[in-house]
Amino acid sequence: MEDFRELIKNKKPQSRTLEKMKEVLKEPGGELSRIIYDVYRNVATADNLRYDLTFLYPGKIKDELPKTYGHYHKNSMMEIMEVVSGKSLWLIQKYENDPKIIKEAYLIEAKKGEKAIFPTNFGAISINPREEEKTVLSNWVSLKTESDYLPYKQFHGACYYILKNESGEIIFEKNPNYTNVPELIKLKPKEIPELEITFSKPLYEFSAGQLEFLNNPKKYKNILTIENCYTKI
Repeated sequence: MEDFRELIKNKKPQSRTLEKMKEVLKEPGGELSRIIYDVYRNVATADNLRYDLTFLYPGKIKDELPKTYGHYHKNSMMEIMEVVSGKSLWLIQKYENDPKIIKEAYLIEAKKGEKAIFPTNFGAISINPREEEKTVLSNWVSLKTESDYLPYKQFHGACYYILKNESGEIIFEKNPNYTNVPELIKLKPKEIPELEITFSKPLYEFSAGQLEFLNNPKKYKNILTIENCYTKI
């Protein structure tokens, strides 16, 4: 969607500055007023769903790639996100009973137009891997859920820190504040034709029928699994 700027005209973003991100960073550094990302919430609403846009700006924080704060969804809900422009990495993680004991962790790589579905009980952060270009993301999420940021705050970020060294190599460093961190599995999204989820159609234009799984996740729990939504790299 090239005209996303029209959707946010006259809307004020919620800005996450370095000051607000300090508690989830490996090593905060730089001007505290620097904006890491902007979120425009409730850009559109339909059928008990909310459409948001996120602008994730380039520029490392010390050695760490710029990222969003990270959250889980209450009520075991799902979320779908799209890369509107640029490229994105998503680090998703899942625990069973104790949030410091992670059972599954995946790194999803996506480019413009590709969409990622985060199945029930997965937390997620978005990462901008590019040095000089912002990443613009969109999402639909049910109004029935709330974001739970507390585990990411308690453990100072996701179970991995995503770093980039001076040679431009991306490095994955386990977060020592977690008791258990599994090996990271790399994935790429795939289309789901049976639900009409394709990469050719902008997420903003999806119908209520295509997004029913966001309001009724139990109905689609066995369909929208990691195996069905992604391909291993």
